[in-house]
Amino acid sequence: MNVNQTLRTLALASMLGLSACASNSAPATWEKETLNIEVFATSDISQETINQVEEGLNVAIDLWGNPGPIEYWLIGTDEDAMEALADEYCQRRDDRGDFDKADCLEDTLANRDHGYRSYLEIGQEAVASQQASSNMGRNGHSQWGFHAYTSSIPLGFEGLLGTAPEEDQRGILHEFFHALQHGSFPPNVSRDDADDLMGPIWFVEGGAEYMAQTGLVQAHESGALASFSGGDSGWPGFATQMSWKLSDAQDYQLRCPSLAEIDYSSECSQYAYEGGTWAHALLAKKAGPNALVETFYPQLHELGWAGAFLATYGQTPEEFMQEFDAFLGLSLEEQVAWFPWLG
Repeated sequence: MNVNQTLRTLALASMLGLSACASNSAPATWEKETLNIEVFATSDISQETINQVEEGLNVAIDLWGNPGPIEYWLIGTDEDAMEALADEYCQRRDDRGDFDKADCLEDTLANRDHGYRSYLEIGQEAVASQQASSNMGRNGHSQWGFHAYTSSIPLGFEGLLGTAPEEDQRGILHEFFHALQHGSFPPNVSRDDADDLMGPIWFVEGGAEYMAQTGLVQAHESGALASFSGGDSGWPGFATQMSWKLSDAQDYQLRCPSLAEIDYSSECSQYAYEGGTWAHALLAKKAGPNALVETFYPQLHELGWAGAFLATYGQTPEEFMQEFDAFLGLSLEEQVAWFPWLG
């Protein structure tokens, strides 16, 4: 995947915060009273990059609140350093009674999606080919009471391959928002219940991406996060990114099933990201920019996904999908009337 495809192939089990390697029952609540962010990295990743990741996570908390404890593991391109970090991770799991160290190492170093080796190889291939490619994900672990993240080398923060550092900032905000989504219901809910509560992937991924895009604008304008490149060079900015997403969503609409029918295994899964971002732009225009965080997620566990949607946005998901499809079919002039910054 290229740098613009970061985060697009997260496994469904990872999105649900579940793992086949769980060794004990999940806690009934998330610990949100104490701010607990820990960032770990292979020895070939700079301290400055670690600082920028920590900064991004703290800005996300300032924007949206504390979702519970976070561990963020950064994997560079050196294999020995990756194996040393895996050892540290698994010793930590063993010390805390989460997972036997030997079993943890076997799982963590296995050749599988979202294993440490997969993140190592993404960075290695990017550097070798001189083609920017990255991936990061919230890969559990609700059953242990924290949100675990794994990331390939942050190319922008490391100053590699011409990647804008803002791309790494956006990715951190996107992934953090998944923690907020999962943190809105207890970590001990069943897999089926978690699936139902999260809702369709257009809502999950589109929500994370829309909030990341708008959150990054807020953070840059306030000075909470540095804007490194901006303008016509480097990072294209919010309006341009949203314009690209709109064009992509219109293309997908012509050849894909309804947005509501898309899942992670679909050939049109990217429609959920691009179209979902625009769906949330429409929802935010309808209910206000803070409705998702301040209204929808606080009542999600009590009302369920469809119930919280109706209570927040004043219509059923099916009714909204009709509006969304109609919006994509409007002329650019008509769309600009809705969102003047598109013009």
